[in-house]
Amino acid sequence: MKKYVAWALVVAWMVLIYNFSAQSAEGSKELSTGLVQEVVEAIERFFLITPIDSGMIHIILRKGAHLFLYFALGVFVYQAMSLTGDFNWTILISLIICTLYGASDEIHQMFVPNRGPKVMDVFIDAFGAYLGIILTNVMIILLKKRKKTGQT
Repeated sequence: MKKYVAWALVVAWMVLIYNFSAQSAEGSKELSTGLVQEVVEAIERFFLITPIDSGMIHIILRKGAHLFLYFALGVFVYQAMSLTGDFNWTILISLIICTLYGASDEIHQMFVPNRGPKVMDVFIDAFGAYLGIILTNVMIILLKKRKKTGQT
């Protein structure tokens, strides 16, 4: 039962990513611009500085979103794979799944109005997934060690 729930989370997260990518360029920009404005205003209030360049914040936020979405996908895929298959291949297969999904997501954007694929985004997606996979792997190893030594 756990593995079915784990794979359901993978599919649900992939649908979420797909829906973000299916937004037109205008819809996507509107969403991120509103968020950027909130971030810029918060930074200006918190640090008491003069207006800052929102263009750089916009780029960081958009690429950070890629990193976050694929970090979480990496965690979900790794978890599902570790419940399903040979543990020795879990890291590699999880990374391949996430990277291929990132690439397919960029191809999908070719068919969305005013959007297009970016190779750099695939690299950011794969890096985010890799971070999620490795962090999850390390946590599982540490939890197993802790359990083995009898610590709670």
